Amino acid sequence: MRTATATLLLALATLAAGCGHRPGRVAGAVTLRVGDPAPPLRVTRWLNGDPVARFEPGKVYVLDFWATWCGPCLQTMPHLGKLAKEHEAAGLVVIPVTTMTGSNSRAAIDSFVLASGPKLGLTFAVCDDRRMEDAWFEAAGQGGIPCSFVVDKSGKVAFIGHPMELDDVLPGLLAAAGPGDPK
Repeated sequence: MRTATATLLLALATLAAGCGHRPGRVAGAVTLRVGDPAPPLRVTRWLNGDPVARFEPGKVYVLDFWATWCGPCLQTMPHLGKLAKEHEAAGLVVIPVTTMTGSNSRAAIDSFVLASGPKLGLTFAVCDDRRMEDAWFEAAGQGGIPCSFVVDKSGKVAFIGHPMELDDVLPGLLAAAGPGDPK
């Protein structure tokens, strides 16, 4: 029994490390939940597209927190690009969000976006400090990346989770009536 438990714990630790677990980060009190108003965007630079100044009523936004060192994050990028193209006419805006750190340098971010951004068709948000990450990722008690947040047509957080779950979440949110839609 102890061997099975030890094997299970090792497998879980490996999975967490492979999914972009952020060592040394301790989640505090959860202050951002589904149903809460979305925190504002606090982005330093926008790459490969037009800046998004604020969440516009009637549109649905996906913010996907990622880093260049995170293999699972990079693997989900083509899926995010596909979702953005597939649902653009319905008002979906997909924004990969990253924070510059020692292991996620400006050069690494710029290189990735230059090489992949045009193929993906996504506008990337780059943050020089942790304000955006703290207001979203940390406030929601998240401990690993990739992590997606969906903001609904009324500006409220509608989903917090893995980007591969977006296929189940987005159709209903995009079909729902938003502010200013005819009833």
